Amino acid sequence: MKRTFFLAGALAVATLPGTAFVGDERLIERTIPAVDVNELSVKAGVGDIRVTTGRADDVVIRLRLKPKEFGGGWFSGHRKGDPAKADLASEVRGSTLHLDIRYPDDREGIEEQWTIEAPARLAARLNLSVGNIEVRGLAGGVDLKVNVGDIEADIPQGDIQRRGQRGRHPRHHRHQLLRPRVRLDANVGDARITAPDGARPVKRSRGYGPGDSASLDGGGRDRIRLDVNVGGASLRISSRS
Repeated sequence: MKRTFFLAGALAVATLPGTAFVGDERLIERTIPAVDVNELSVKAGVGDIRVTTGRADDVVIRLRLKPKEFGGGWFSGHRKGDPAKADLASEVRGSTLHLDIRYPDDREGIEEQWTIEAPARLAARLNLSVGNIEVRGLAGGVDLKVNVGDIEADIPQGDIQRRGQRGRHPRHHRHQLLRPRVRLDANVGDARITAPDGARPVKRSRGYGPGDSASLDGGGRDRIRLDVNVGGASLRISSRS
């Protein structure tokens, strides 16, 4: 499945702080302090989520909402979503920052393009109905789920932190091998792990159907989980010098 991500950059006519409209598309930008945050949680509908690491101890969100034809049939016709009715909901509960969309109508009527910059120390729990997830650089463990689409993750080596506890920056662990509990599952599609030299061997298994699984065992504290119903899951564990 082709991945397309959009950056909601400096733009045109702002109607509210951090919000702009271009035609019938809505762009929302928000910066949330993450000093007391250890995990990022995003629940999304149809679209894409891209998470990369930023320099500041903030979570920077750029969200693009697009109208989408949905519903209908031979007799009922089609409806079109209205991004103007949607808004970004953010809440810190415990040490987890939860991000979601508030939308009064059928959520399938809008397409969500999330671009997020987060501190490298964070863990991430991302759940997407249809589309693609891309995560790069997060070192606190990831739990990524897509019903239909693809997942691609590039995670740095190093036993950085235990989920739910504050950890140290990766530079303090440059010479450690990654020994996480890693699991990838694709019910229909491929699961692939690329690990650095010296890591535990990758185990692969196939069921009776078209699915694929891959895992890497170890004694690390981080947990990495990629789960796709229909699509592919790809994990690259990057060496750090």
